[in-house]
Amino acid sequence: MSTPITSPVFPPPREFPLDPPPLLRALQATEPIARVALYDGGEAWLVTGFATAKTLLRDDAFSADAGRPGYPRVHPTLTHFTSGQLNHMDAPEHDVYRRMLAPEFIVKRVEALRPAIADSVDELIAGMIESGPILDLVDAFCIPVPALAICALLGVPYSSRDYFVQCAETFLGGHSSVEQVVEARASIQSFLGDLVEQRRAEPGEDLLSRVIRQYVVPGELTADQLVGFAELVLTAGFDTTHNTIALGVLTLLQNPDELAALKQDPALVDSAVEEMLRFLTPPHLGRHRVAIRDVEIDGHLFRKGDGVVVALNQSNRDPAVFPDPDRFDITRSGHPHLAFGYGAHQCLGAMLARIELRAVFSKLFTRIPTLDIAIPFEEIRFKHDSAVFGCETLPVTWQDAKTR
Repeated sequence: MSTPITSPVFPPPREFPLDPPPLLRALQATEPIARVALYDGGEAWLVTGFATAKTLLRDDAFSADAGRPGYPRVHPTLTHFTSGQLNHMDAPEHDVYRRMLAPEFIVKRVEALRPAIADSVDELIAGMIESGPILDLVDAFCIPVPALAICALLGVPYSSRDYFVQCAETFLGGHSSVEQVVEARASIQSFLGDLVEQRRAEPGEDLLSRVIRQYVVPGELTADQLVGFAELVLTAGFDTTHNTIALGVLTLLQNPDELAALKQDPALVDSAVEEMLRFLTPPHLGRHRVAIRDVEIDGHLFRKGDGVVVALNQSNRDPAVFPDPDRFDITRSGHPHLAFGYGAHQCLGAMLARIELRAVFSKLFTRIPTLDIAIPFEEIRFKHDSAVFGCETLPVTWQDAKTR
């Protein structure tokens, strides 16, 4: 009598926090399109190959609509999605609304935020130096950097930072019940709805005010739809970045030769940031799709209704694309990674995130060159159950620091 084959459960556990789970590496080598089990008893196809991931994410045979039958549910707290979320829309609706928002993320708009981001990084480091030498880098630095940028972009009062940070943690942290997620979403939608009405009455020069003038007032966009877009920008727009900052600091500290190279040649900051994004890819639960018709990709037939999980973190470790992919190399150049996704749903905020990360890593180790973790690596608590992988806290210390 043969033993039934059981599909591995997604997401599998990690062995080393800064690397994807070993099972993903094994599947990439032997079965890059594999069947996996989900927490609720369902199953989906898991894609780990880089080329297949790109092909699938740009193919309109796959839907991002979480309401479609077969859409993969990878965690209990990710089962509730707000209607009208841009990242869960398909064409042509998605294309219409993305065109409305895209101008807010063009080079000119985002570059205008660069000086304020640089100033905030300087001020936060100065505050660390004054408060140190032992503190939690996540709370003192990693969260405030993108929170300040997103507040400036949207026109959200920074005094509300703790509120929306807590909401984002409820949505994405992996520890909340479905009821808590629903309650938090309703709360932040109410908050943003009030803010939209304030900006309609007293417009400024922020994203909300401009979109209200251009699209809400003429009737091309409803206030509720704008609230949905703002919620996505406010939560996802800072959560991935703040986790990348913490993990990036930790990865540099775990790779002293790379850190020394960055200190010696600050011009490496651009390639260092791209390597962090490739190497870490914090949204470790992947991109989720469901096939809306039968389609064959790389010799594999996806049937209508098949759920698919695209493991971007392992796709970015594909040896067919990235030589020695498990080595962190800040001088790496060549093929672009998939940390921001690919295709029609590629992250609108990628340029803003890059500006924030470059500001951080061009300054942090220059101002505090002896920065180091204050506890053994094994004692750092990581967000294994979160939708975005990161450090719960990152206690750091230093011996001296530059005051300017």
